[in-house]
Amino acid sequence: MGPANKLIVVMLVGAGLASAADRWNLSYFYDKPEENFDIADIQCPSAGHCIAAGAVEQETKFKPSAVLTADAGAHWTPVHITDLPTSLFFLNANLGWMAADKGIWQTQDGGQTWKKLHGEHDVRRLFFTDENHGFALQGDKLLRTENGGSSWAEVASVRTELAKSPSEVALEWIWFSDARNGEIVGEMSPAGANRIPAWLEPSRARPSGKATDVIEIGLTTDGGATWTFSAVPRTDDLIDVVFSRGEPPWFIFQPSGAESTSEIARYDRTTNQMNVVLRDTDALVADAIASGGTTWVAAIARQGRLLNLPVPGKLRLYSGPDFEHMDRTDVDYRAVARRAQFAVDGQGAVFLATDTGMILKLARNAEH
Repeated sequence: MGPANKLIVVMLVGAGLASAADRWNLSYFYDKPEENFDIADIQCPSAGHCIAAGAVEQETKFKPSAVLTADAGAHWTPVHITDLPTSLFFLNANLGWMAADKGIWQTQDGGQTWKKLHGEHDVRRLFFTDENHGFALQGDKLLRTENGGSSWAEVASVRTELAKSPSEVALEWIWFSDARNGEIVGEMSPAGANRIPAWLEPSRARPSGKATDVIEIGLTTDGGATWTFSAVPRTDDLIDVVFSRGEPPWFIFQPSGAESTSEIARYDRTTNQMNVVLRDTDALVADAIASGGTTWVAAIARQGRLLNLPVPGKLRLYSGPDFEHMDRTDVDYRAVARRAQFAVDGQGAVFLATDTGMILKLARNAEH
């Protein structure tokens, strides 16, 4: 880990006064007996317009499900999907793609209807730089399309580079700041239950103990034709990577040992190290986002010292101008989760979706 003593590290310990200006209210709640709506992803491609996709769990069965709002969360309507989703990507208000269990899908009407484009299985995430050129992460492979997703070809140089790693690497996150400059992130350890929906890899679980893990970070400056990788040692579970234009990405970690802390770190390419900017000693950081001069952090209270939560924990939300100045914000008392993910719409409205069928919306003091 990078030298944290060079930074002011915030310790979130569950104390502190709640901000009087903000409150997180339930905008949507799937509340049916013996069922749970596990939201895999939420995206807000335009002002007032968001879509959340996942699956309704009924015992051991999963039914693909999605909901959409066109009025900033005042109302949510069901969307018909027929494949179990992994993630969403929208290029603009209308054009988007969905990675799912049995293929890659496209919408041209903002997520109201979906058409299957290709039968690629096990795609984890998508990113398009324009309506034709895009990328897909599939295990240790990076796939590329030049016709909007109708056909895909592997970028062979990526698998060649990853073959130098001492163990198999699964690519999990991808982002481009422009048509030429992009990043992909993968790790060697299998994804745990605190990161992925149950229908993706229900039998895979993170091994116990603190065996050294490696994060592989790949960079391209030629539009994804060639990539250079750096290996960063870590012992904790990488939960999410938050990209932003002009800033180093945030890496969100949850501990692999009961005595460890949950962290947010920034990657320093010069030193190839992770520099911690925030720690939480008694909750598991789930996601973070910055918009409009405010940074929000979502964390989930631990159940004792357990890490892979058998039941959802209470959501804790923090906000501030940066990680050095954070206050606790009020949250609806029903808000519990194992996983949580932020999204911001085109007008700056902030949403948080959970694996327990809840979508919360940030309400300013005047909106309460």
